[in-house]
Amino acid sequence: MALIMKNIMKISIVIILLSLTGLSTFAQDCIVKGVVVDKSTSEPLPYTNVYIKETQQGSLTDDHGYYIISKIKPGDYILVVFSIGYDSISENIHLAEGSVLTKNFNISGKAYNLQEVSVSGERADNISKVKVSEIKIIPTDIEMTPSIASMPDISQHLLTLPGIISTGDVGGRLYIRGGAPIQNKTTLDGAIIYSPMHSIGLFSVIDIDAVRNMKVFTGGFGAEYGGSISSVMDITTRNGNVSKFSGKVDVSTIASKVLIEGPIIKKKSADKPYMSFMLSAKGSYLEQAKDVFYSYIDRELPYTFTDFYGKLSFFASDAFKIDLFGFLFNDRVQYTNSPLSYSWKSSGFGGRMTAMPKHSTSIVEISFAGSNYSMSFDETNYSPRTSEISSGNFGLHITNYTGESYFKYGAEVVTLKTNYLFYSTDYNDTEQQQNSSELSGYVTFHGKFGKLIIEPGFRVNWYTTLSKIFPSPVLAAKLNVTEKFRLKLAAGIYSQNLLSATSDMDILNFFKGYLSAPVNLVDRFNGEPVEDQLQKSQHIILGTEVDIGKYVFLNLEGYLKNYPQLIGFNNKKLVDEEYAENLPEVLTKDFVVETGKSYGAELSGKYEDAIKIFKFTYTYAIAKRSYEDAFGEMIEYYPHYDRRHNFNVMATVFAGDKNQWQFNARWNFGTGFPFFKTTGYYEFIKLDENEVNNYLTQNGDMRILLGDESDQGRLPNYHRLDISVKRSFRFKNNSTLEAEFNIVNVYNQKNIFYQDRITNETIYQLPFLPGLRIGYYF
Repeated sequence: MALIMKNIMKISIVIILLSLTGLSTFAQDCIVKGVVVDKSTSEPLPYTNVYIKETQQGSLTDDHGYYIISKIKPGDYILVVFSIGYDSISENIHLAEGSVLTKNFNISGKAYNLQEVSVSGERADNISKVKVSEIKIIPTDIEMTPSIASMPDISQHLLTLPGIISTGDVGGRLYIRGGAPIQNKTTLDGAIIYSPMHSIGLFSVIDIDAVRNMKVFTGGFGAEYGGSISSVMDITTRNGNVSKFSGKVDVSTIASKVLIEGPIIKKKSADKPYMSFMLSAKGSYLEQAKDVFYSYIDRELPYTFTDFYGKLSFFASDAFKIDLFGFLFNDRVQYTNSPLSYSWKSSGFGGRMTAMPKHSTSIVEISFAGSNYSMSFDETNYSPRTSEISSGNFGLHITNYTGESYFKYGAEVVTLKTNYLFYSTDYNDTEQQQNSSELSGYVTFHGKFGKLIIEPGFRVNWYTTLSKIFPSPVLAAKLNVTEKFRLKLAAGIYSQNLLSATSDMDILNFFKGYLSAPVNLVDRFNGEPVEDQLQKSQHIILGTEVDIGKYVFLNLEGYLKNYPQLIGFNNKKLVDEEYAENLPEVLTKDFVVETGKSYGAELSGKYEDAIKIFKFTYTYAIAKRSYEDAFGEMIEYYPHYDRRHNFNVMATVFAGDKNQWQFNARWNFGTGFPFFKTTGYYEFIKLDENEVNNYLTQNGDMRILLGDESDQGRLPNYHRLDISVKRSFRFKNNSTLEAEFNIVNVYNQKNIFYQDRITNETIYQLPFLPGLRIGYYF
């Protein structure tokens, strides 16, 4: 594995250097550039085809709607703009020697069927981009997934994607291709979100009506993404309406939300300033709803959350935009029959400037953001645990186009401050405050050479607090063997210095403590010195894509994630170092090193025509971790999120003369998660500092002896069917009323969440749960 990674590094560097040296000057050639937006909303139109009719030179617009066509000879041409679902535009242009022509386009939508548009657009995207382990999500995708109380949400849709699982309805954690939540990075408009899912696990912090698109990289992601060793979720919100005031109100049996937007300065032309706003708020009332709608559920549902998001967008012109945004997310769990209490708050702000400078073939993006996440957790017989992390990040990103190829390069600065207090046992506590920073630079190249598309990249991370420089080469490629059959691969080396206090051995743990550059780490692991506190991974992915006929698409990927170094909290610590003599480090240190592997295969397919969509995903996966015990032996175990088989089937059918009826269904099957068996019990008596307790007469607490890793058990298999039906009523004033009814767990399957080891009480996941939502768009 190490030899393969070294070769990948060499190949990536060589390709980038050859590409740089191969760039010829074209001072006498001409450039056409601009931005393409939707005429009615002024939203940018990504992946629009803009080309010169006579020469077929062209470019696809990027995520911001920008395009650049370079290396054009002087002359008279016809410039064509074509986007599926929109009117095409042809315009005569004249290019003088060495000229740079800016042409912005506002195009109108046509009465195409949305499903036909989706099929054609996705296929064009698959042919022109590498897209290894990359899934693009738009709001309409999420709306086709049955959700709790008919409130469409990212959290439920993510669980239908290959390689993504959750261990239950409670906890709000996603595991992506064997990566723990701390190894999966989420950003919202460039700001880091440390807890994207709420504790109930059924809702995310994101309002999908504010989202433009979302990219999920389950592995092998590009060099422009840092700070993660497993996966990346990159969420971009849309602009507020620049033409009129509008919004949406949703009310359901569990939660409600409202979104309003409109112009502050109305748009009058593409080259005049205009400005818009967008505000979103949502919250839950599950505690109160249980007594009214779900009194038959025999357990508490003490989960409450509120989410707020706001955004201002200022346009000096269609080609120059500044966004400012802020968010505040709150979450609380408070049991009435138990002293368990858990709450967290996440807040942040940021901004992004995107511009296409005149007389340039580059697109420039400057971003900044700050975020804070704080949480507290109280539990019976244990001292409170708290964690807080504050971060700031600044980034400069430049994309430079040369013909059909482009370079993207940039630099980022990330600062972290963590404050952490954790009690692992009645005797041992860990309290650390850390400040750390990371400087990084990267370059990526996208080139198309006949049927071959290559995307090498290189990132250098300088962890200043650790005085450590870590190189991260990546390489991705796709071969369009035919128009309907494609081969692809990706590989890369990644690192991060942020870790979590939880252990992969824990099954249920609300506490999510964060630490950077931890102290009191073991000095040696498996006989070798530990050189740094970084977590590291190596990815290799191979795959193929097949289009069958007009409506069927299949994707197959095999992956391997190797983790040569993972840093975790030491649950086996017995005593602090100053009180121990000649004890192994694993019994005295706060943090230990582990290694791991995650590997498997994923098959997904989709049939999509004008009125129906059928999808399936199947994942075969294995996740393993290894640690060193007190005798120096390497012990291998399966973490609690190791699911061997996971299968999803989804269906959406539209009906009515205007598709006003929509029927959705999803069935999920997953094999059982591993757990450590209970082998016995013992009485635990805690002595106070003065040792005045009488252990001969005092009653202690019952504690558990767990079995070893060689005899892990498996929970029963999981399966659940969810359905929903939606009816839309469209009015002449362009407003829409939606009524949606859904049922979660239609046949009331008793899926085990966990079992109390003391009382043997079994806690089940969601039972039969109907829901109703009324939504009004105006």
